[in-house]
Amino acid sequence: MGLGKSDIVININAKTQLSRESSSVLLEYFISLLKIHINTHNVKISNFGKFKVKISPERTGRNPKNKVAYPIIERKKVSFYASHRIKNLIN
Repeated sequence: MGLGKSDIVININAKTQLSRESSSVLLEYFISLLKIHINTHNVKISNFGKFKVKISPERTGRNPKNKVAYPIIERKKVSFYASHRIKNLIN
């Protein structure tokens, strides 16, 4: 089971004295900042991790049903690299 936006808003609300509406606005603002700045910079959050844009090269894909090949264009992907503190919490 994953952690969705509403779950994060509830956790922000529980840990701080912000209302759910304020917690939701805070989360949406953070996500919008991430969307704005990820195109031009790597976004680093100390003791948490780094969001970085990677370019996946153009390649040939194949339909598994009929084995027909087709080109997959080059595209950008967002990668997350966890900090050592987060990695140590997980392991």
